[in-house]
Amino acid sequence: MVSDMGRSSFQFKQFIIEQARCGMKVTTDSCLFGAWVASKMDTPNRILDIGAGTGLLSLMLAQDTRASIDAVEIEAECFIQLKENLEASSFSEKIKPIHLDIKEFQNEQEYDVIISNPPFHQDQLQSVNEKVNYARHDEGLTIEELCRIASSLAHESGKIFILLPHYRKIEFQNLINLNGLHIQELITVSHSNKHLPFRVMFMVSKVDCPFHEEEIFIHDENGKYTDRFTGLLQPYYLYL
Repeated sequence: MVSDMGRSSFQFKQFIIEQARCGMKVTTDSCLFGAWVASKMDTPNRILDIGAGTGLLSLMLAQDTRASIDAVEIEAECFIQLKENLEASSFSEKIKPIHLDIKEFQNEQEYDVIISNPPFHQDQLQSVNEKVNYARHDEGLTIEELCRIASSLAHESGKIFILLPHYRKIEFQNLINLNGLHIQELITVSHSNKHLPFRVMFMVSKVDCPFHEEEIFIHDENGKYTDRFTGLLQPYYLYL
């Protein structure tokens, strides 16, 4: 599967993602991110999806856990799409859609896992489509705010997972340190070993721990999915 802005839906093995209403579409890197997070979870009880969008990440995690999931989305049209996707799935009882600005979100209980594929870009050329801008640019939620909010909502032993463009890697690493958090894993993502990394996936915790770094290539030298990529996405992609 590749990013295809023209497609209105994506069929996965256990659910369908409709996306016509949302500015942030299904992409290969977001699917990889969801699959990687699922592979890193133990047995969480409570999961928070910040900026849930179409519900892709929530549904991927719901497929692999019995945890309850709060899926928070601020954009009105996208929230309608989120609800529709969740209600059409067999995992709807696990996932609670919440229409709210995460900066106003309050919860007495902390989360074992927090996941976010946040607005990516800062000070870059914007689209004429306001929904696309809100989904891709950090005007509504900066990564500084995201880092602080996630830290406040995570359990002491919880894990925070964030997907960002590679050029914001150092910036986010500095924010992690400023917020008293620790990077447990850092995974760079490249289209192939002939390409520079374009995404970076973080697993962050409040507890200091051994650090692991890895690079994942999506395609091999023949243009086929690598074994690492296939192993992660096989439970989700329809034709793997």
